[in-house]
Amino acid sequence: MNAPMKTVWIDDGSRTRICSVCGFQSWKGDYALGHRPYHAEFVRINFPQTDPRLGSYGQTDIVVNSTSPKWLHQLVYERARDLRRLEGYDFTQWPSDHAPNSQHIHALLLIEPPSIAIGILGFDWMKWTNIRPGWHLNFVWISQAYRRKGLLAKRWPHLIHKYGWFTIEHPISQAMRAFLFKVHHRTAR
Repeated sequence: MNAPMKTVWIDDGSRTRICSVCGFQSWKGDYALGHRPYHAEFVRINFPQTDPRLGSYGQTDIVVNSTSPKWLHQLVYERARDLRRLEGYDFTQWPSDHAPNSQHIHALLLIEPPSIAIGILGFDWMKWTNIRPGWHLNFVWISQAYRRKGLLAKRWPHLIHKYGWFTIEHPISQAMRAFLFKVHHRTAR
């Protein structure tokens, strides 16, 4: 997937400029200081390229847990940070260098050939008071270049097989709600 190559600054009528690619907002005149590193990271994550480090894991999705190398946690963290930006969350769903301190919490790094990290899912084993214990989907993020291509829908039957009829974290975005309707997912047991 090719990333947009050129930034077009949108002038919204105020003194603010907005990058048409990454959405970075700044005052006129000082945008270059913060924009370059933000833009580079945004493009790297949302328009991912082949990562040779992932080649040793094959072309399958990778479980990232407390025993995984720190660089895999960093990949999950960068994507979780973009999810935070996108959804306006108060905190990032995944720490920068390790899995949350539990054997039941893990992320699934979604891989497409040839060794491209296109998204993440976060799961946790939950003990509820009103329903039986089971897996809970905490978050989902897919890079912009790979959204609406059926890649999560393709994986959904395997996820149901592996985790059973898992619950899903609320609030559920409109896009996720539409997806769940499409795959006929029941949200509670």
